[in-house]
Amino acid sequence: MKSNSPLLLFFWPLGYLLTAICIAALIAIPVSQMIDVNFGLARIINRISLGLLVIGIIPMKKWLGLSLAEMGYSTHVRDFFRQIIQGFIIGIIILSIAIVTLIYLKVRTVLPALINLPGKLSHELIASLRTGLIVGFLEESLFRGLLFGALLKYGSTVSAITITALFYAALHFIHGRNLVAPSNIDWASGLAMVPDALLDLFNATHFDSFLALFFVSVFLSCVRLHRPMGLGLCIGLHTSWVFLLRLTKSFTELAPDPDWGFLVGNYDGIIGYLTGTWLLILSSVFFIFIYRNKNKTHSTVDQ
Repeated sequence: MKSNSPLLLFFWPLGYLLTAICIAALIAIPVSQMIDVNFGLARIINRISLGLLVIGIIPMKKWLGLSLAEMGYSTHVRDFFRQIIQGFIIGIIILSIAIVTLIYLKVRTVLPALINLPGKLSHELIASLRTGLIVGFLEESLFRGLLFGALLKYGSTVSAITITALFYAALHFIHGRNLVAPSNIDWASGLAMVPDALLDLFNATHFDSFLALFFVSVFLSCVRLHRPMGLGLCIGLHTSWVFLLRLTKSFTELAPDPDWGFLVGNYDGIIGYLTGTWLLILSSVFFIFIYRNKNKTHSTVDQ
């Protein structure tokens, strides 16, 4: 890809995403039969799609002419892991403020009985950290590594941040519904679910959660702007947020009809207008900081 056309910058990731979804829909039935899973067809397609997107990083990297440095990977392994730890600590602080606020406003209530169950806390800590690391590494390699790296190389900073955020948020809401009876499922059933899954993106009830995830991506992209080879920081941040979200869902519950309930969306009962606004504020401050630093650097060079 050698063009910086705005249309091409948007449509190549769209084509990449749709190709992965359609292939996943075609192979979902034979794959489910081979590995004998008990998931619904929609969930199987979702998992295979993400797997294909991640596997495709290597050939797409070559096609786009991206180096590991342009994808944000540090050339030093120790530095990469140090970034992950730093990002994890910072991410814990950032999201904890939002979660504590939700508990203080009684939007979510703590379940002490679950926390005190023998082995429950340690099990959830380990499971949440494992999930966070897997999701953080895979999604950040895909979005802040491949997608953002390519858009930044061939387009503008604003287009890179915006398009990456749109696709990152959208991917969380492409969920088909099992509308086909199990007895009628055939090889084409997966493809039949794709239009419904894509149209669900325009469900107005997702708006607050979509907005929150959009600004999550914007913040992570600002981190990549500030530290061009700091993908490890993004992985650490993402890991900590998945870790905290899973723990929060395990040990708290959404209060019935809370006064401040509009602050959370229906995606997971945690992210919504509160987290979206908080990340928007942080992203704005961060972007201004980056912009001023860039101008100072240019002024110094000019002198």
